[in-house]
Amino acid sequence: TNAYDPDNNDYYLNDIVSISAGKSFAMALKNDGTVYTWGDNSKGQLGDGTRVNKPTPIQVLRGESPEEEENVAPAGSDYLINIVMISAGANHALALTKTGYVWAWGDNTYGQLGNNSVTSSSMPVQVRNPISDGYLDGIIKIAQGMYHSVALTSDGKVYTWGRGADGQLGTGNTSNSLIPVAVVTAASTSETEDAQYLTNIVDIAAGDDFTAALDNKGRVWMFGNN
Repeated sequence: TNAYDPDNNDYYLNDIVSISAGKSFAMALKNDGTVYTWGDNSKGQLGDGTRVNKPTPIQVLRGESPEEEENVAPAGSDYLINIVMISAGANHALALTKTGYVWAWGDNTYGQLGNNSVTSSSMPVQVRNPISDGYLDGIIKIAQGMYHSVALTSDGKVYTWGRGADGQLGTGNTSNSLIPVAVVTAASTSETEDAQYLTNIVDIAAGDDFTAALDNKGRVWMFGNN
């Protein structure tokens, strides 16, 4: 059956340009950059500020933007806007803005929202920048595993965060991370040796507990549960 438009139950949801599905919830991105969700909301994964399940689509609300940047969450808007890509994990969601910032909401048991906490959120929160006090930017693609998140930067690097027990974060260890960490191809073997980071990546994908990255030479890199 077609999904109903939440603004008018006489019409079906339309003008959709992208969709994504989690464990028991669904997401849709409209051509005007707004996001709609429906289904299970027990972890706040619908992004409407509640934990109430929704049998028809609702629009994702605007989260708090600490920096109040116009290009992240323009003042005066009650809803998340300027979104160009969406991705659903098991019980959490990601949305990428046209200016390269990432919003996350839902289950945060393993830090998969990337905001340096393990507190789940029913409202979108911004993913933190791992090397500054600001927020992750310069992102061109996002992907989700079951309990981990993945982002590709415009300069071909990959960042991951969330559950790392199977090595799916690509950091050379099996620790969880509450903020984004850069994927490495070879971990440093001494305190004075720098890690070798995965570079020249053009696409990313994630399974339940593993991650894949495609480089500009057509090679595929894999890490996580094997």
